[in-house]
Amino acid sequence: LTKLMTKIGRVQLLILLLILSGFGLFGKTFVLLWAGKGYEDAFWVAFLIMFMGTIPLIQNIGIEIQIAKNMHKMRSVIYSLVAVGNVLISIPLILKYGPLGAAIGTAIALFAGNIIFMNIYYHKSVGLDMKFYWGEVIKILPGLIPSIIVGFLTTYWFEINTWPTIVASIIVYTSVYAISMWKISMNKFEKNLLLSPLRRKFNV
Repeated sequence: LTKLMTKIGRVQLLILLLILSGFGLFGKTFVLLWAGKGYEDAFWVAFLIMFMGTIPLIQNIGIEIQIAKNMHKMRSVIYSLVAVGNVLISIPLILKYGPLGAAIGTAIALFAGNIIFMNIYYHKSVGLDMKFYWGEVIKILPGLIPSIIVGFLTTYWFEINTWPTIVASIIVYTSVYAISMWKISMNKFEKNLLLSPLRRKFNV
């Protein structure tokens, strides 16, 4: 089960990292073009929620494992506490920082419940080896470095302030990300997921 969760989690992270990192690099321009001036905080609100939501998303298979083992009651309890904690934390932050405060409060609650506690619960109670899981998952991160560097250089060298320029930048970034992940981070199973449909289609 640990290997299954790790295998699926890595594939999910390969996809979600592209979205998260791409939004981190080009999201401000996107929000400015989409919503106009005065909505700059919307970028940070969206990025915080996306960032904190990424880890629970790459562990979705853990929910099915809990259900199969009839151990999902604790998750429901924790998520209820997270929801209550989110409200209690967010209210004072909203009064001080507005919408950004709500995002910060939500991020804190998600980090405490969905990330810290649930990973401990998976490891201690559900029987999943989360040390192995994270040891394999973080091996994806080195492949992110070249694409991040290219993304930063792109935003530094070129003036990205129109729809054509942001679309072109995203295409370049996605291409570099794909090549970098293929060369550095992806294992045989993940490469085969992409190659198998092509082989069947072209009878290679």
